[in-house]
Amino acid sequence: MSELYEKIEQYGELLLTPTEIAILLDQDINRFCYEAKKPGSETHTAYQKGRLKTKVALRTNVIELMKKRSPQAELLVNEFLKHE
Repeated sequence: MSELYEKIEQYGELLLTPTEIAILLDQDINRFCYEAKKPGSETHTAYQKGRLKTKVALRTNVIELMKKRSPQAELLVNEFLKHE
């Protein structure tokens, strides 16, 4: 993976928007946003992979809290399940 796509994945993990990433990487905003939303493009894959890594980490933490009987975590898990 090229350095550019590694940066896109890294910024995706931080839940930055495609516009924010384009600005940070000195990319054309319209073109970058188009590529970030285009399934199958390397930009889209790197961006989504980063976001999904954070999503997995967040859900893992919430599930662990739920197992420890956190009422707030139980509510979040119920919300996760509603949106599947």
